[in-house]
Amino acid sequence: MTFFLDSGLKMSFDIKTLEGEKSLQLNKKNLAFLAANPGLFNNEVNSVFLSENQLKTLPPNLFEDCTELTFLYLNHNRLTYLPPKIFKNCKKLKYLHVENNDMKKLYLPLELNHDNFELSKDPQTEIIFYEVRGKKTIYYNSK
Repeated sequence: MTFFLDSGLKMSFDIKTLEGEKSLQLNKKNLAFLAANPGLFNNEVNSVFLSENQLKTLPPNLFEDCTELTFLYLNHNRLTYLPPKIFKNCKKLKYLHVENNDMKKLYLPLELNHDNFELSKDPQTEIIFYEVRGKKTIYYNSK
């Protein structure tokens, strides 16, 4: 597959399948920016590896179609901010790695606040859970 990952950069990569799990490996690609690219991350992908790049933020709808996403590695980037509802459709997310970034706050859907969810983050990153009720979003500070 070939996609445009940022302004003009064209990159080819494969979605690897191992024991029925499909993973997208984009770690150590020196990426600084990801464009909102339909089809890049879709409902077939279980694991996404974006570790050890130069990412500062991600498009708000990047994981919109990732209903099967279970593992997400964003560690060792320059992330200072993730859009509040970036994980809203990632109901099966079990492992999220965001350590070694510069984030002060991380917004997560309330559905991820359970014992089977593992989060690796820096100590200074505050977790804020949210839920959407109709057109209203309610935020809960995590302690």
